[in-house]
Amino acid sequence: KPAQTEPDVEETIVSPTAAVYSFPVGNKVTKNFSGENPIYSDTMQDWRVHSGTDFAAKNGDAVAAITSGVVTDSYQDGLLGNVLVIEHDGGVTAYYCGLGDTLLVKEGDSVTVGQKIGSVTTIPCESTEVPHLHLEIKKDGEYIDPLSILE
Repeated sequence: KPAQTEPDVEETIVSPTAAVYSFPVGNKVTKNFSGENPIYSDTMQDWRVHSGTDFAAKNGDAVAAITSGVVTDSYQDGLLGNVLVIEHDGGVTAYYCGLGDTLLVKEGDSVTVGQKIGSVTTIPCESTEVPHLHLEIKKDGEYIDPLSILE
C-alpha cells in the first residue's frame, strides 16, 4: 500500500507593499471596456473599440487616483480631452481621460490611493453620453479591462 503524503498546499503570501485599488469616481459603470470587439459610438456614429471603462459622474466631480503612483504625463487629446497619465506599481499605467482644465497634480508628482487629481468634464468623442470619467488601463503595455483590477 503506497504511503500517504500530505497534499501540496500553496501558501498565499500577501506582500505588505501590494497595491490597493479604489474606484476613481464611484463604481457605477456607464460603458464597459470592449477589448477588441467594436461597439457603437452614439457621438461618433460609428463602430469602434472602447479601450476603457466609463464611470458615471457629474461634471465637476472630483477624480481620485486608483492607487499610489507617479504622474508621468498630461496632455490634451482631440478625442479624449485632458488626459492625465499615472504609472502605478506592477506595470500598471492609468489614463484618466476627460478631466477639466484644473489638474491638481503635475508630471513628476507622487500620488496616493484616493488622492484627488482633477475633475470630470465632457469627453469630446463621447459628448452625447451622460457625464463620466473614461479610465483606460494598460498592464505591461497592453490595454486591460479596468474592472479587472478595481474589483
